Amino acid sequence: MEKNDLIRRSALYKFFDGGSGVARLHVADIDTLPAVDAVPVVHGKWLNSVAGEKIIKCSKCKTQYYVGATKENTKQYKFCPNCGARMDGKADDNENR
Repeated sequence: MEKNDLIRRSALYKFFDGGSGVARLHVADIDTLPAVDAVPVVHGKWLNSVAGEKIIKCSKCKTQYYVGATKENTKQYKFCPNCGARMDGKADDNENR
């Protein structure tokens, strides 16, 4: 789903305001459309917490995790278990504005 695919119901009401015929019939349908509980995606990356240790830290919430025998175990964590940040190293959408 693209960022611009989500629209507010108020925008639909404004779009159909003053319409006639078929457009007027669809205004009643707006409230029946399913709502999405959407939140911006937060991106982060795993940081080495302590040199020589097998502990990583979330770049967003700073929570630390023991990853076991190898650093390869970080690949199993695609999201931070604490804050939910997506561990892909990309910038957040709101940081690009």
